[in-house]
Amino acid sequence: MQSFIELMDRYKIVSEEERALFDQRVVDSVDYSKRRELRINQYKKEKELRARIEVKLSCCSFPR
Repeated sequence: MQSFIELMDRYKIVSEEERALFDQRVVDSVDYSKRRELRINQYKKEKELRARIEVKLSCCSFPR
């Protein structure tokens, strides 16, 4: 898993802003509405990130 994260950093797939968002812990927030907002934002960014990774992989994949 660590090598995957290092590759994401090397290829600049994950921005510093996104890393900061994912570094935040949901349990650290005391306010329920803030925790919910953080989880929603993390989920949205995760979907965007997955889509970007899939596009990058599909562009670079070789036919079998």
